[in-house]
Amino acid sequence: MTYCFHDDSTLESSLVFSPFESRLTYMMDMSMVKKYQEDQYYEVYLDEEGQPVEVTKYKSYDRNGSVIAESLAARTEDVENLRQLIDAASLLSNSNGNDLYLIASEEIGIYLSGQRSAEETIGIIQNRVQLYLDENK
Repeated sequence: MTYCFHDDSTLESSLVFSPFESRLTYMMDMSMVKKYQEDQYYEVYLDEEGQPVEVTKYKSYDRNGSVIAESLAARTEDVENLRQLIDAASLLSNSNGNDLYLIASEEIGIYLSGQRSAEETIGIIQNRVQLYLDENK
């Protein structure tokens, strides 16, 4: 993930977070809306029991049609953990801010790809930031 936060509140990409609380809340809420597989005519696929087939994994594409990211469908607990992580973060305006931003963005990217739980991600970010602060006193 190249960018974690973005200042364009109209951006529809799921690869960035809006810095605007209302837009971020909207994005998080929309990430929990169930989506269903569709055919080329936008008809919802049904399983053997006649139930819609839910989308559980998403792909994001660049302008050339190449896959640039894959992510799992958001669960309520994932979104709530992410809300807590963001709420616990503090804005840093000193020279260390960019380095700390890079640490958070790297680890959040791993979490969003589904490779790590929110709890693991929070712990790793806290450890890395503390190590950075200890080394840069």
